[in-house]
Amino acid sequence: MPARWLNPDRDVPRKVSPTRMRLWHAINEFCRQHGGAVVSVPGLAEIRIEIPQGSGLPAKLTDLGYAPHFHAMTTRIDAGMFKTVDVVTIMMPGK
Repeated sequence: MPARWLNPDRDVPRKVSPTRMRLWHAINEFCRQHGGAVVSVPGLAEIRIEIPQGSGLPAKLTDLGYAPHFHAMTTRIDAGMFKTVDVVTIMMPGK
């Protein structure tokens, strides 16, 4: 078993409100419907989303009131093929 200091956030039980969890799941479903993949831990305020290059998902998130920030470009395996995706982050409202 890895040492606790390697992943301190995973060792501490997080208290996440039911409202935040519902919002997180709604954002996750919205992103999946538009070709994205949420890759962050459920319930965290910062949501990291992998998006196919050239996708309109960042514009749709902006229309919903979020401010997507480009984070990185990475490779994802999809159906046995390597695909380059953009990684963006958005922040959930509230504490």
